[in-house]
Amino acid sequence: MRILKQSPSLQQAFQAKIQEKISNNRQEVKQDLGGGLFGEIGAGFFQFKQFRNQIKGNLGETFLSLLLMSLPDNWVMFKNALIPTKSRNLTEIDLLIIGNAGAFLVEVKTWKGSFSANQDKWKRREGAK
Repeated sequence: MRILKQSPSLQQAFQAKIQEKISNNRQEVKQDLGGGLFGEIGAGFFQFKQFRNQIKGNLGETFLSLLLMSLPDNWVMFKNALIPTKSRNLTEIDLLIIGNAGAFLVEVKTWKGSFSANQDKWKRREGAK
């Protein structure tokens, strides 16, 4: 299995957009809690949760990519592949794997429960929720 990489400038631009989105979400949490001390505490919890989820996601993606390294050398893998959407934005796919059997888009999640996906929207069911 060969690992290919995309343009560093493209990845940096995408990461800047992600960081902007996270920052905006943090501000929303802070404002929803009325700003001040409670807003800062809530924003801190939000940021901690984002960091924890990023670590868990990176571990899952790394573990799976190590398992896939046993595929033949004529297969290739892109980690965190950026793919253009109809709206001319970019979406990130955790692993894009291309080989003799086809192309596979793999999204790694550390969620519990059952899932369904439609385009870029995910739904999760946990128990009766």
